[in-house]
Amino acid sequence: MELIWGLRGQLLAAHWLPLANLAMALTLAGAVAAPALRAVELDVAAEAIYTLYLLLCPQRPSHSYFLFGYQLALEQRPVAMVAVQLAAGLAYILVRGRLRPLDWRWLALFSLPLAWDGFSQMFDLRDSDWLTRSWTGGLFNLALVWWAYPRLDRALLPAPTLRRDKAES
Repeated sequence: MELIWGLRGQLLAAHWLPLANLAMALTLAGAVAAPALRAVELDVAAEAIYTLYLLLCPQRPSHSYFLFGYQLALEQRPVAMVAVQLAAGLAYILVRGRLRPLDWRWLALFSLPLAWDGFSQMFDLRDSDWLTRSWTGGLFNLALVWWAYPRLDRALLPAPTLRRDKAES
């Protein structure tokens, strides 16, 4: 059993980036599929997606995008975060092995707009809008990918794999 789990672990470690990109693509597709399904009156399927996505966010209409007159299954900030993480993950494929990780201080700095927007709303200091929720979420996830993905590569992939990717570019 340990041998099997070891092989699975090696497989996951070797293919973490396509799996992460796939997870983001499926998350985004599901958020868009829910209103599309509702628009063609497949309400049971749409409702199943909305219910599942309640685990990710509360789906407030005032914080959501709409498609075909129906609310997406994710709010504006998570949509931006997932979309940017997918785009950054796909872009990372092109610079893999050459991109140095973002310093944690820059990650903290890029987190400040998101924190400001979230906390200022939470304490009723101001109302946010779709644009602010979107750009702060997107900026945070762009910084998070830049900080985390090179570190994940370094931790999960053997050094020759990264060097071979670099040499092939």
